[in-house]
Amino acid sequence: MRKAVIHGLSRLQPEAYLGLFLQELQDEHPGVSRAAAKALGCIPYLIPKQELSAIATREQSLHVLRNTLRVLGSLNKWEQLDILLGMLETAATESVRQELLQQLDGWIAGFNRQFAAKPLSTATSLLEVRLQSTRRLLGERRADVLTWLIS
Repeated sequence: MRKAVIHGLSRLQPEAYLGLFLQELQDEHPGVSRAAAKALGCIPYLIPKQELSAIATREQSLHVLRNTLRVLGSLNKWEQLDILLGMLETAATESVRQELLQQLDGWIAGFNRQFAAKPLSTATSLLEVRLQSTRRLLGERRADVLTWLIS
């Protein structure tokens, strides 16, 4: 029932129900969380990036993390990278870290599948700083590839 309500609200006026969708993204029922993720995927420009990052790094069910990462996929690829690296720094558990590394591997593999202009030099330097702080968690190979893609 709640899945249907979320689906209906996302079709009517999703902007008005952003808070509800963010709350339901953290629901204990995977179907409800997935419906909220689909609804949020329609309005990625309204989602507060810090809130999305906070939801993903809290210690909760794995389906919440996966659905949050699904929403993250609807953002600009440079925003995705910044958020993923930030979440990797603050990941609470090893399982969360592994999910984030899988998402980063997907980001690397899909880098050329969509066109997006390189970020401004200030954003690039911030990404490089964040990359250096997570280098140990990423591993040398993955960090080197990301450094090459950023520059």
